[in-house]
Amino acid sequence: MRHPKPQKGNPHKLTIDQHIFPKACISRFTDGQGTVQVRRINGDQDLWLTPSNSYFCARRLWDQKAEAMFMKSIEDRFQNIAKKIVAGAIVTLDTEMNAAVTDMYLLWTLRHERFVSPLPDVKLSMVQPERELSVDTQEILEANGYIFALPDNTIPSRFMTGVRFVIDMDRERQRMAGKTWGIVKSTEAEFLVPDNFSAYSILPLSPMITLMEGHPDQHIDFKLVADINGQAVHGCHHYYFARNIKCCPILKHVALNGMFDG
Repeated sequence: MRHPKPQKGNPHKLTIDQHIFPKACISRFTDGQGTVQVRRINGDQDLWLTPSNSYFCARRLWDQKAEAMFMKSIEDRFQNIAKKIVAGAIVTLDTEMNAAVTDMYLLWTLRHERFVSPLPDVKLSMVQPERELSVDTQEILEANGYIFALPDNTIPSRFMTGVRFVIDMDRERQRMAGKTWGIVKSTEAEFLVPDNFSAYSILPLSPMITLMEGHPDQHIDFKLVADINGQAVHGCHHYYFARNIKCCPILKHVALNGMFDG
């Protein structure tokens, strides 16, 4: 799928590389060199990439308003909580915190879903405008949160995607209203991160901490970490990553239901 390039120098600071899993979340898994180890499902060799690498990104899949306003507010709320969990300042989540974690999990899931199945442009049946908008005018409009049609009466898919995110988030928030998340810490092994965790409501937080919906705060052993990592690998689409995959045990496709009760 082609992605529109901004003007030279990107004068209106439009976000081109849009992270599916937030850059700040990836950063918590980096090693001493500031990279994570990426294993591709259909690749021969692993990659060691920085969190800012475009491999983790879509390219202008959604519009600037969705990126800089709607999504940023969700990410900012979550990152504030995540930092405190990692620092040990939060040991259990209250109602507001649970809602923020749910939002981040849903945003990650919906971004990946749209990355795999992008929306098409929309052709309008209307009289063409009297004058065309210059590229500069188009970028100014987008930077300020406006939607516009191209000279051929087409609305670019990124605008439709931005609107769709708001609709889908509202629907999914209702579905997951009142859900609670447990802070699950590993004592013996490390967690990895798949490109999506849509099959189970799990949100990896750091090499030794993950968040799990519907489970209590707890410490788990090597085998249970391997079970979670196995589910992550089984459900990923293109890749998974970790600080060091050698430290991440992986047990093949084991059902999680009931394993963490109590």
